Amino acid sequence: GTNQSVGYVRLPEGKSLGNLSGQFVPEGIAREINAFTPAVSEIGKVVDTVNAVWKSLKVPYDPSAVSRNAVSNALSLWLADIPIWNPNVIGRGIGSFIGRDAAYQTLRDHGLYKHTYSAVEMQALAFVMESEPETTFEAIVKWATQTFQIPGRLYGAIEDASKTGAARYILDQGGSVEQAVQLADKWLFDYSSVSPMVGAARRTGWPFITWSAKIFPRLVEVAVRKPEKYAFFYALLAA
Repeated sequence: GTNQSVGYVRLPEGKSLGNLSGQFVPEGIAREINAFTPAVSEIGKVVDTVNAVWKSLKVPYDPSAVSRNAVSNALSLWLADIPIWNPNVIGRGIGSFIGRDAAYQTLRDHGLYKHTYSAVEMQALAFVMESEPETTFEAIVKWATQTFQIPGRLYGAIEDASKTGAARYILDQGGSVEQAVQLADKWLFDYSSVSPMVGAARRTGWPFITWSAKIFPRLVEVAVRKPEKYAFFYALLAA
C-alpha cells in the first residue's frame, strides 16, 4: 500500500521486520505485527534470564566445574608458553592479584577483568530491579542474583588470578600492557566477544558453547605452531 491508501498504516522501521520495515500494510495486519513483536521480545527476555540464572547457579556451586576451570586455565597458559611450572611466575601473579599492586591496577584499568565468565554472567543478570519483585519470576531472578554473589566471586577469583598471572608474566618480559591484556584474553578468553552464531547457540540449547568455540582455534594454533606439546600429552597418557 501507499500513504494515500485507505485502511493502510506504515510499520515502524527495524531489522526485526525484514522486508516489511517501513512499509504500508492493512491496519489489521499492522495490529497483529505490532502486538507480536513485543511478545517475541518478552519471550526472548524470559529465555535469556532463565538461561543466565541457570548458568550462574550451576557453575559456581559445582565443585567439579570449579576444579575443571582451574585445571583448564593452567593448561591454556601452558599452551600459551607461560611457564606455569615456575614458582616465581605463579608467585608474582598471585601476589599482584592478592595485593592489588600497581601492575594489577594497571591491568584492571585496561579492562582485563571485565570479560571473564563470571563478569559476563553477572552482567546478564544486572537488569534485575532494585525495587521489590512484583511477580514470582522476578522474585526467583532476584534470589538467584543475590545467591550468585559469593560463589560467583570465588569462581571469578580463579579466573582473575589466572589472567593476572599470564598478564604479569608478559609485563615482566618487557611487554606492553596492551600485549599483556591481549594474551590473557586470547588464551583465557573474552566471554563478551562472540560471533552471532555462538551468541545464538548459547542462548538456546548450548549454553556453554562459548568455551568450546574459544578453545578450538587455540588448539589448532598449537597443533601448527608447537605440535610437540600434543606429543607430551600422548606420552603422558601412554605411560
